[in-house]
Amino acid sequence: METKNTKKDATEYMDQLGDWVEKNSKSFVIGFSVFVLVIGVYWSYSLYKNHKAKNVAKSSGIITKRITMLDEAVNSAKNPEAEAFKENLNKEISKIDTQVEELITTYPAESLTDLTLINWAGFLDKQGQTQKALDLLNKTKPAAERKLSALVELMRGKLYIKTKDPKKALEVFESVLKKDQWKTFHAEALIQKALIEKESGDMAAAKESLERAQALTDSGAFSEDAKKYLRLIKIQNIKTSSQNKAG
Repeated sequence: METKNTKKDATEYMDQLGDWVEKNSKSFVIGFSVFVLVIGVYWSYSLYKNHKAKNVAKSSGIITKRITMLDEAVNSAKNPEAEAFKENLNKEISKIDTQVEELITTYPAESLTDLTLINWAGFLDKQGQTQKALDLLNKTKPAAERKLSALVELMRGKLYIKTKDPKKALEVFESVLKKDQWKTFHAEALIQKALIEKESGDMAAAKESLERAQALTDSGAFSEDAKKYLRLIKIQNIKTSSQNKAG
């Protein structure tokens, strides 16, 4: 008896639902369509992200392997100054340049792109192509949410120093310091900033930057570097003071 009543209730419920759908067919279809659309968009985006991630990983992996092999070839070359070796080296550099440019263009805002650029810029710098490495990093699109972007920026600042453009370097290090997400890298940015200030003769500013670096709780090994540079500044200040008194 209870089973018959249950079946009857279920049948009545389905009939009522059918009547409601029929009476409200327009709103039901629209609501269902929106639901299907949202699910479809989410599913498509998930597939896209997964496909994109695989493509970035594949491209980055290929480039990184070529950089590693090229670096090993240069380090183990018996005669790196030979014309034939230089010619082959330049050809390989050109090929990797093309791949890296494609990676930047296609996937500019990815951590693996940042990592690949760091590796390639480092290799170019070692080969004496510092300006080329800097030009490459200037094409990047750093973002606070990507930690590796901070490393790209730190490298960019250091390359500006090497290319004798301390003003630009300071701008880069200041941009790193403005991002709370990059706190882990603030100590290094402050030390680099202090070295520029020291080079320009602004000892007070350099001392302040180093003291800020030393005071950071997550500065790690850079805290010792800050102490070392502070001692050097103190020694230099004592020497300068002594020379002024003697004069």
